Parts: sequence; C-alpha cells; structure tokens
Amino acid sequence: MSTAPRKRTRTSDAKVEPEDEPQNVQLFQHHPRLWYDDGNVNLVARGDVAFKVHRSVLSRESVALENILSAGSQRLEEGCPIYVLSDDPEDVAQMLEYLYGFNRSYSEFKQLPFSVVRAHFRMGDKYEIQRLREDAVDRLRICYPDTLQGYDDRPSHNSVHRPIAWTHGEGYAVLKLALASKTGALHSVVPIALYDSCGLYPRDLVKDIEADDAKDGESSKHRWAIWKRFLVGTYELERTYAVRKSPDTFQGNSLSLEHVEKLIDETMHKKVCRPCISLAKERHREGRQKAWDKLVGIFDLPVVVSDVPEA
Repeated sequence: MSTAPRKRTRTSDAKVEPEDEPQNVQLFQHHPRLWYDDGNVNLVARGDVAFKVHRSVLSRESVALENILSAGSQRLEEGCPIYVLSDDPEDVAQMLEYLYGFNRSYSEFKQLPFSVVRAHFRMGDKYEIQRLREDAVDRLRICYPDTLQGYDDRPSHNSVHRPIAWTHGEGYAVLKLALASKTGALHSVVPIALYDSCGLYPRDLVKDIEADDAKDGESSKHRWAIWKRFLVGTYELERTYAVRKSPDTFQGNSLSLEHVEKLIDETMHKKVCRPCISLAKERHREGRQKAWDKLVGIFDLPVVVSDVPEA
C-alpha cells in the first residue's frame, strides 16, 4: 500500500519560538574601580554610571542609604537590584571609597583637593554619614573660621598646612555648600567666605559663579542670594568701614580685618611717640574685633544660635 509522501513544512509557516532575552545585558556604564563581581546592589549615578557594591557596606554607616535599599527595586542588572541616585558620579565614587576604607589616611588630616572635600560634605550631609560630613566640616572651618583668632591663624592659600588645597572659585563653591546643606552644619563659614569674596572684582566673582555652576551642570538656586549679599557686603564694608588707603590715612578706629600692627610700627615710629603707637595698635585691635562681630549684619545673614545639628 503506497503512502502519500509527507509534505515539507514551509519555512514561512513554521512557528519560531522567541529566544530567551540575554540575562547579562550591560544597561549602564560600569565604574572602573567600584564594580565588585560579588556585589549585591547596583547604584546608578547621573550619566548612567553604575557601581556594583555591597549592601552591608552601605548600611553600616548610613541609615539613609539603608532606608533607600529597604524600599526595594523592580529593576535588575546581573540579578542585582538597581537604585538610581541623582548625585554626580564622582561624588558617589568618593563616598564609596570612604565607606570601603580607601585612603583612610584622611584621619591624618593630610591636605585634600577641594573637589574631594566637597564630595565628602555633600554625600555625608545628604546620606547622614556622620564621619564623612564631620571630616569635611572640620577642614572647611579651619579655612573659613568663626573667630577672629582663627582668622589670624588660618593657613594661607598656598600653604601645605592648609587642610584643603586651594582652588580658584572655592569661595563661591563653599557658599553653595553651606546654603544647600539640610543640616546647617556650615552656617559658621558663611560670613568669612563672603568677606573673602569681597576681595574679588565683581567680574571675577561672576566667572567663578559661571564656572562652578557649569561643573554642576545647572545654575545654583542660591546664585542670586550669594550675589546680593556680595554686593550689599562690599558696599557696607567700603562705606562704613573704609579700608585705609595708605599709611598716612590710617585711622585708629578702622574696622578693616587686615592685621596691620607691623605696618603701624614701620610707618609711625618716626612721626609719633611710643604711647601713641601703642594706642593706635589698641584701637586697631578693637576695631578689627568690632568688624568681625558685625560681619553677620553687614552681609544681612540670618542669626543662627548653633550650627551643630542635634544628635
């Protein structure tokens, strides 16, 4: 009995099962240093830069990060949950390097770049990492002190003993940090940071503002507040506490913060008696202290009872 030949199935009619989607698609740009194969959490910063790290390391010093992780995530990469952060990738990298114990020689108070200190404060303040924030605050308070004695003792910009390596435009960046802080931990640095800025030409401050905002990728919402206080402060300092223009126009009640006792000796010893020189120095010291005490009012700043957040 003959059997009819089976018809060949046309390829166009065959049912094709879809292939399984690949399980290890790289969705983001992996950070070159902070990508651990055995990590169990993916943090994704601005620019889609991803960090594969360990939840235990993040939770150890930050309740805020633990709360974020506890909320869970439906997105996965390589089987690990993805958590998207709004932070700059370099700031995230500096935070993670600290949490993982990189460069713990920071405790020796060696000089650090301003970009690192800024990242430490931003991330420590935002994610409540106390040691990270405190290290940054201690450094900034030495450079921008809240006492006249501290102002006299602070290291110069080019000193290797300055805990922060000075960079152009630092003053404006410090003011942005202070005004954006959710804890108010940097209130005390604002007056002297503004005072230092008054030594700039307005066009130079504008350049600093534009350059620093460009680095952050956005215009600071505090730009106008800083600019207004700069203009008000500069006017008040020049109008009320005129800075001595030459040795001959020195006035004992000048409220400039400049320390000029040595100059008083050099310029007055041939013109007046020693008691008069001593009196000029005494009035100069009193005037400097009065100027310091009036800085908050000069810059129209809110009076803060304490800038140390409650535990």
